[in-house]
Amino acid sequence: MSPTNTSEKALEAYIERFLSGGVTGASPNAGASDEDPGSYGGKGLGYVRGLSKDYNPEYALDTAKLWEFLEATQGEELAKLHYKPDWKQQIIERLHRKLKKDSILAILKRGLDVDNAHLDFLYRLPYNELKFAEGQPIELIDGPRLIQRIQAYKAHAPCMQEKVAAPLAHVAAQPAQPVNEAPESESRWAAPSQQTSQAPPNSPTAPCPNCGSELVERTAKRGPNAGNTFFGCSSYPKCRYTA
Repeated sequence: MSPTNTSEKALEAYIERFLSGGVTGASPNAGASDEDPGSYGGKGLGYVRGLSKDYNPEYALDTAKLWEFLEATQGEELAKLHYKPDWKQQIIERLHRKLKKDSILAILKRGLDVDNAHLDFLYRLPYNELKFAEGQPIELIDGPRLIQRIQAYKAHAPCMQEKVAAPLAHVAAQPAQPVNEAPESESRWAAPSQQTSQAPPNSPTAPCPNCGSELVERTAKRGPNAGNTFFGCSSYPKCRYTA
């Protein structure tokens, strides 16, 4: 079993192969200009390998890939800037300033304006409805089939309305029961009505609400209520309830 190559170069090659599906190679006697960057459609994660000679260290850009992308997707916008002799340099400098000021996420979301041209750097893929519906009780249909189903529903709508209206009319024809009357089947389970009422709190037969002792009638001997009668607890002075 051969030992694992733990060098930095081996790690870089592993990352490049994982992302792009291959490793940029060069023959032992060839320089950087003879590198093979590969192409799209590899077994990686969709990343594309580039050439070392195309990398601009001042702006941290692969300029070859930048112009390849813009010319393939937004040729009409680039044509608006062709009247300038240094239009490519102006785009790179403008992009560099916006990246430093607003971050790469802002550029990907809003694009870049250069004079009267607008350049986009992100194209979102359409949502994959097929992947979403896989394994779900969902039927995907196209536009024509959807129109056919809507028309079929409209054609059968009157019949469906009649079927729904018939039981509703039967319910409406039945006499409504008063709200305060319980059905006979529920009358057996209804709680019995209270035939006896409790004595009022100021009645001598009522117990003291504080301790339960008997209330007795008393006469006030002094104070602003002198001469008036009131009910007090028979356990006074232990309980000082009065009514």
